[in-house]
Amino acid sequence: MPLDFNAFNGPYAELCRNFIEYKRSIGYTYGKRQVYAVKYLCDYLSEYSPGATGLSQNIVEGYIYRKPHESASSQSKRIYIIRHFGLYIASLGYKAYLPPYDSVKKDKTFVPYIYTKEEIKRIIKAAEDPANRYTAPNSHLVQPLMIKILFGCGLRISEALALKVGDVNLEEGILHIRQAKYNNSRLVPMPPNLAGDCLDYYKKTGHHAGRGGFFFEIKPGTQYSKSSFYNRFRSFLKQAGIAHGGRGKGPRLHDARHSRLCAGSNGKTRHGYLLRLANPCRIHGAPHYRKHRKIR
Repeated sequence: MPLDFNAFNGPYAELCRNFIEYKRSIGYTYGKRQVYAVKYLCDYLSEYSPGATGLSQNIVEGYIYRKPHESASSQSKRIYIIRHFGLYIASLGYKAYLPPYDSVKKDKTFVPYIYTKEEIKRIIKAAEDPANRYTAPNSHLVQPLMIKILFGCGLRISEALALKVGDVNLEEGILHIRQAKYNNSRLVPMPPNLAGDCLDYYKKTGHHAGRGGFFFEIKPGTQYSKSSFYNRFRSFLKQAGIAHGGRGKGPRLHDARHSRLCAGSNGKTRHGYLLRLANPCRIHGAPHYRKHRKIR
C-alpha cells in the first residue's frame, strides 16, 4: 500500500512532501521505496533537528553514519537521499551541508556469476517442471517464460515484472522498457524463438491488450512479486545442481543480465553495442562485465 503523505509529520514534513513532488515533476519515478526513504529521513530530522532550519554537518553525518552490520550499499542510499534533499532545500534558500559523493567506499572486487549455456538449460528445465507449479495463476507458464526473458534479453527482474501487455510487441518481437534505472526507457529486441514463446503465453493466458494490465499478472492489475520470484529462482538453482553461496554471494537472479551481455559480446566488438542496448546512458562502469568465466 502506498505511503499516505499525511504520514509525514514534524517541521520538515512539508519540505519532504514537496521534495518528492519536485523529483516526480522532473521525471523521477519516486515510488514506494523512495517515498519510504524520504519518510525515514523526515522522522530522523523531526527527532534531531526540531526546527526546519536546514541541514548542519552534524545532523547529516549522524544520518549517514554506517550502522553495525550494514552494507555499504544501504548506507549509500541514505547518502543519496539526504544529498538530493539538501540540494533541493538549498535551492529554496536553506543552508545545507552536502556529504561528498565518495563518502562510501564501495567494494570494487565484486565479479558477477556468469551462467554457462548448460546451466541456463537446466534452470529453464527446472522452471518448466510441473512439480514446481504453485498456487499463483499461470505459474507454470510465467516461471519458464520469465527465466527465458531474463537470460534472453538481459532485463532486470523489475523491468520484466513491470511489463504491461502493450509493452510487448508480439508482431515485431520488441519489448518496450519504460522508465527503468536512471529513468531511462529503451526498446529491446527478442530472439525469434522467445517472441514465439511470448505469443504462445499470450494466447494461453487470455490477455487483452486493451485492458492495459501487466503481462505477468498474479491477479488483474497486480504484478508478480519480485521477492516471490527470487525465492522460486533459488529453488530452480538447487534443482539444476547450481550451488548458492548465501546472501550477497550468489549466483543471483540479476546475474542473468550479466550472462546475456557476456554471451552476446564474448569479449569482442559487440560488447559496447550490447551495453548501450541494455542501458544506453550508462556504459562507463562496464569493465566488470569482462571478468567472467569462459562460456561453454
